[in-house]
Amino acid sequence: MRFQNCFSVAIALVSLLVHNEVVALTDCTKILAEPVFAGQCNNKWKNIKPLVKPTQSEVGYAWIRYKLEKDFVHESTAQSSMDSDGAIPAVIGPGPAIYIVDDHHTLSALDYSGFEDVSVTFNVLCDRREMSTGDFWDFMQSSHFAYLAAHPHNEPNSLPAPISYLNLPVRFSFTSKDAVFADDPWRSLAGYSRKLTSQKCPEDSSYCLRCMYRGCGAEGKDQVGAGVYYFEFQWSYFFNDASYNKEGGATAKLYWPTAEDHSIFVDSYIALQPHNVSTLGAIDVTAWMTAASNIFPLCRAETTPKYRLPRSIYGTDDKALPGVVTGSLVQLPDDPTCEASSCPAAKLF
Repeated sequence: MRFQNCFSVAIALVSLLVHNEVVALTDCTKILAEPVFAGQCNNKWKNIKPLVKPTQSEVGYAWIRYKLEKDFVHESTAQSSMDSDGAIPAVIGPGPAIYIVDDHHTLSALDYSGFEDVSVTFNVLCDRREMSTGDFWDFMQSSHFAYLAAHPHNEPNSLPAPISYLNLPVRFSFTSKDAVFADDPWRSLAGYSRKLTSQKCPEDSSYCLRCMYRGCGAEGKDQVGAGVYYFEFQWSYFFNDASYNKEGGATAKLYWPTAEDHSIFVDSYIALQPHNVSTLGAIDVTAWMTAASNIFPLCRAETTPKYRLPRSIYGTDDKALPGVVTGSLVQLPDDPTCEASSCPAAKLF
């Protein structure tokens, strides 16, 4: 019996060692020294951060505040959040460097938390380090891997306009003393609008009366398929245009159900105090959630499906908002997990 027990323990140890060998990932700090790399890698955030470059110029400070409060209060919860959210998608580009193509808010929250020993896993979709800088950014934009739009400097309520890749931050940092991203409050509202709760919802689906459905496929309404690129940025552009565009308020009259609904939202939005990165901790999450609940009538309005996003930013004519659902009483199922991003095949010349 003793021999059998020892034998069983030995088998278990061998199995554990084999398992660990299978799941062991490449060290992210070493992949740029290789001729080419694609696949997953990981390391502590403090070691990877110097290698990372952003592909957008703005984030929602208030949305980062929400993430900090929810997932980054303790180092253990920060690690659990990074593990459960899955690998950060990225592309290796000129430099060489690791260009992240999503999850800027998550990494900003992690950076701000100061938990630099948290392990982060990246999923390198493809390696394009051999491209010239110009060709690389053409590839990134055509692949929807870079969001090249931003509000005019210090004008967060003016509509975003196209920018050059030269206007992107050249490094990643989001700390109380060093933030490379400008604030986009409308992007924050898009995040909060997906987290609206209601007592009318079932216990296992507390967000059923949120603004929109972030599904898969081109229209963001399918249960399976590829994810929608720039999902929240598309909605944030609409919120901005329909609610606070300075062009005489004509857009607001077209899309808000009533002038009273619009006025209630604008009052709650104006009441939100602007913050810089050093006062991020003072952002009132409850007040932002109230503003998001006040934009709910716009999200679910019968006219919202008619809105069209600008080609200059989103690259196509007749671009409707993804995941639109009309009717204030319609309860939504949970958002699905869509397929991970993938790189288009490289052109052969």
